[in-house]
Amino acid sequence: MSRLKLSIYTSILIVFLATTRVIATDRVKTLVIVSNTDVPIKKLSIGDIRKLYLGYPIKLDGQEIHPIINRSDPLLYVVFLQKIVFLSARSYQRRLKTEMFRSGKREIPEIDDKHELQKRIKEIKNTISFMWLETMQNKTLDNTRKIWSGTLSR
Repeated sequence: MSRLKLSIYTSILIVFLATTRVIATDRVKTLVIVSNTDVPIKKLSIGDIRKLYLGYPIKLDGQEIHPIINRSDPLLYVVFLQKIVFLSARSYQRRLKTEMFRSGKREIPEIDDKHELQKRIKEIKNTISFMWLETMQNKTLDNTRKIWSGTLSR
């Protein structure tokens, strides 16, 4: 094999490995719980977060916490349900409706605009929601807690 062919094959291999690495790191996502400064979210366990989003009341320091469902990104919603709530979107919706009719629990509000969501979290006391760490605008919400990080496969 000539030196030219060897250097071409080596260059192709290096480019291939470099692009594969870049693509793989693009799929790493970090899911965070966000709130205004009134909520001590460091005290919330993953189990507490799951209970909140299943409609069960959770109190921290004597104050009830109110969740908001972030529907601004369909992938975010599905990942949150699978990794934190451990339900598919269909099962989750069915379970919430059943609990609402059976026990009279109020519905968890859903917001499909991330700007509106961040505005609500800042304005309404004891409110939490979830979002990708990467999509937080200028880190406007200081009170965040990482709840999941991982690679998403396509």
